[in-house]
Parts: sequence; structure tokens; C-alpha cells
Amino acid sequence: MIFAAFGAGMSQQFLPDMGTAYNSAKSIFDIMDEPIEINYPAQGKKPNISGRIEFKDVYFRYPGRENPVFDGLNLVIEPNQKVAFAGPSGTGKSTIFSLLLRFYDPERG
Repeated sequence: MIFAAFGAGMSQQFLPDMGTAYNSAKSIFDIMDEPIEINYPAQGKKPNISGRIEFKDVYFRYPGRENPVFDGLNLVIEPNQKVAFAGPSGTGKSTIFSLLLRFYDPERG
């Protein structure tokens, strides 16, 4: 009986946090339920994936910024080709992966 009372008393210290945890979980599920806006070609079909990565005349800038990160980027990576991205900070290395993984869509290209 003493151990049960002790456990119940200890659990009450977390009661105020339960509302915060519920609201946090709800916001995570709301984000996960957000519809994805991927623009496929005009035919409405998904592109055939062959392992070739190609960026054609890509123009991209982050929302809220004036300067573009890419203005006419052209890049082709063939299947089984190994590529390394190197350069100083701010040259777009991570942005290429963000575009590839569709975290962002380019303004054109």
C-alpha cells in the first residue's frame, strides 16, 4: 500500500506536463498530415526514375531572401557516378540536397 501511494504521489508531479505533451504531439501530427505540394509534369504522371539526377537551369532562393542561391544551375549526375560537393560555407552544397529531397521547390528549372 505504501509503495502504491508513493508511486501515485510521484506521478502527480508530471500532471502539469501532460497538457504540454498532448499539444506537442498534436502539432507534430498536424505537420505530418499537411498535404505535399509536389508539382509533377503537365501530363500528371510521376517521372520515370532511372537513377540519373539532372538540374536544368535551376533558379532558387530561400523564402524571405532577396539574393538567389542558384541562378541557372546545371548539373548532371549519371547512375553509379560518384560525386563530391566541396566548397566554402554558403555556396549551396546543402541546398542541392534540400532541392533533391524536395524540402524546397525551385522557382524555375
